[in-house]
Amino acid sequence: MKELFDKVVQWAKDKKLIEGSTWEREYVKLAEEKDELMVALMANEVDEIRDELGDVLVVLTIIAAQQGLTLEECYAKAYNKISKRTGKTVNGIFVKDAA
Repeated sequence: MKELFDKVVQWAKDKKLIEGSTWEREYVKLAEEKDELMVALMANEVDEIRDELGDVLVVLTIIAAQQGLTLEECYAKAYNKISKRTGKTVNGIFVKDAA
């Protein structure tokens, strides 16, 4: 995963998306990719779902790099947080216990 992250970051640097863009512009791109993912999911098109998930990850990688972060460290932080949560799944949604 680190190797792919580095390749995407290098591509983004070459395209001036790390220092030449802003998180706001990338966030707009993320919203576009999220909508494309929803369409692919609704159509149940596995190849399109794979493609759109990848596009979302690319944009998230760029935003992370702009902030001096990696997806790996963000993913680890999120896991460390959710691994301690208790709760239950209700109608397909995990509802955490009140703190």
